[in-house]
Amino acid sequence: MANSASLALVPPLTISPIIPVLRKDPFDDPAYLFELKLDGFRGLADSIQGRMLSKNGNPLRRFEGLLDALPPGYVLDGEIVALDGDGRPRFNDLLFGTREPVWMPE
Repeated sequence: MANSASLALVPPLTISPIIPVLRKDPFDDPAYLFELKLDGFRGLADSIQGRMLSKNGNPLRRFEGLLDALPPGYVLDGEIVALDGDGRPRFNDLLFGTREPVWMPE
């Protein structure tokens, strides 16, 4: 039987990001976690296997450079965004590569 330390290093077979749910009306409930809507690409940063995946499981190779800034040995769910000087997301800058992308774990 493997010990818990060795099991922690085995990546899961499939990884899926948490997909936010859109609601028509605002509400407050302690059973829910809320997140800001960032205008970017939703994805997974897998520093175990050295890959960035889209919410559909497709490689996001153009953003793999962001893995260097993340701690090794983790899979993080979040949003890849480009922020302006005031910290506001700018999707067109991300899409066309006119600003450096950043990883926003959620």
